[in-house]
Amino acid sequence: MNDHLKVRINNQIGYVSQAFVDKTPPLKEYFDQYKAYKSEQQRLSRVREEEIRDSTYQENLKLQDAKLKATREARKSEMIKKYGPTNGDKILRGVIWIGMTEAMLLDSWGSPDEINRTVTANLVSKQYVYPNYQYVYVENGKVTAFQD
Repeated sequence: MNDHLKVRINNQIGYVSQAFVDKTPPLKEYFDQYKAYKSEQQRLSRVREEEIRDSTYQENLKLQDAKLKATREARKSEMIKKYGPTNGDKILRGVIWIGMTEAMLLDSWGSPDEINRTVTANLVSKQYVYPNYQYVYVENGKVTAFQD
């Protein structure tokens, strides 16, 4: 029944041929307007769905930002509590220095890719190998040298 249109008049359902509609200007105009109306309704529905998706995406971004901020604040609080305001701030910025402890190094730069360890009678020496050929040397738990 592709060449007929389903119609309802006074709760009665019937069919009208497309040829009859095409030959009757008021019917053709009515059905053309109806098709345009339905097309616009579908377009508006798609726009609303996109707006909802965009709104949901924006809300998720806000939640992620809030979680990230909370995580940063918790880490900042932890580092300041652990090392004091001056050293805690340096560690948060990823700064390393001669004399810092091995724990400070790990909190500042994280775990290295590799650790080369040398043990002698009086000394435990470690070479921390970080990405991009960055080396940090630790002796008896303290940073003694680094290459960057």
